[in-house]
Formats: sequence, structure tokens, C-alpha cells
Amino acid sequence: MKIRSIIILIFLALFPVSCIFSPDPGKKSEKPHHQWIEPTTPSNVIKNLEMAFTQRDIDFYERCLHPDFFYRSPSEVDELDIYWSRSVEIATMRKLFEECREFIITPVQINIYEEYGKNYPDIPDRAIIDSNDDHPNDVWIICDYYITMDIFFNQLGDFKVQQDMKFKIVEDTDTHLFSIIRWVDDTQIVQKPAAIQ
Repeated sequence: MKIRSIIILIFLALFPVSCIFSPDPGKKSEKPHHQWIEPTTPSNVIKNLEMAFTQRDIDFYERCLHPDFFYRSPSEVDELDIYWSRSVEIATMRKLFEECREFIITPVQINIYEEYGKNYPDIPDRAIIDSNDDHPNDVWIICDYYITMDIFFNQLGDFKVQQDMKFKIVEDTDTHLFSIIRWVDDTQIVQKPAAIQ
């Protein structure tokens, strides 16, 4: 199981699960909001995602995610892969942001490439084809990132998380704006969350 998933599961275990799905009480944050960047490129989506974490802004976070988004953390040792939907992701991250006093995320781009659906017309030579058949008729942009997260909880303590993340980003054919449709924890080495010194 991957570190991001471990931290979220610890968080869920220590705080009542029913509260995660409770309506937002509507309390407005006093912190200033940075300008939203129009997601006309995949890199702008990642910039907005970074801003959402840093500002702990659930509205920015939600706007980064495609309506068909889901998060996946495949297991390397058993069949207990973790999947959750956009609604669960948003509800969980809303509560997580509320329980943090600071959340610093540093994304470093490793690779970016196009992934073609097997039924896409005129697939270029040597193109990468989607092996999972997630998008047979479309092209997705795959962004491999090395992510460092410094998470300062109000009650759980402080953690440093370092992981390989794969963001699968899709362009809306009408608006030509990009959003994250899949977030895959691609970390190969399972490590214990390290307390921040």
C-alpha cells in the first residue's frame, strides 16, 4: 500500500468517517486565494493542483478533477488495490485540508507523453497504446511526476511523503481545457511515512 493511501487511511481511522461526508458548514477561510490559472495545458492543471494543496483550497482541488475522475493505488503484494471515486476523493480531501495547518507539495515532472486508445483513428507509429482499455477512442496525456509532500496535521503530527505519481489528463473537446481523469500512485518502493524533522 502506498504512503498517500496510508496517511489517508490513518486519517480516516482517527476521525469519524461519517464526518467526511457531512455537508460543508460554509465557514469561509480567511487566507488569501491565489489566481486560478486557466487549464489550457496539462502543466497548468498541475500548477492549479499544487496551489490547491498549498492553499488547502478544496474548490481549486475539485476544479482540477474531471467528472469521471478516480484515484487508484495498485498493490504490489496482493489484490487489495485501492480505488475511489471523485466524490470520495473530494470529501476526503476536504476533511484532510481542514485538519492540516500546512500542506506543502512539490511536484517535479519526470515525463509527459500521449497515450492512445486502441480504436483511435490514425495512431502514429511507435505511439503508446492504452493497455488497460480505459479510453479506447481518445488520447490522454500521461504526466509522470515525483511528488514531495510535507504535511503538518493539527493532531496527527507531521509527515514527509515522497512518491511517484501518474496523472492522466484529458482535454475537453468543447472547451479545450484539461483536467485529471485518473490519479495513479505509481510508487514502486513501499516506505514508512517519515516524520518531518
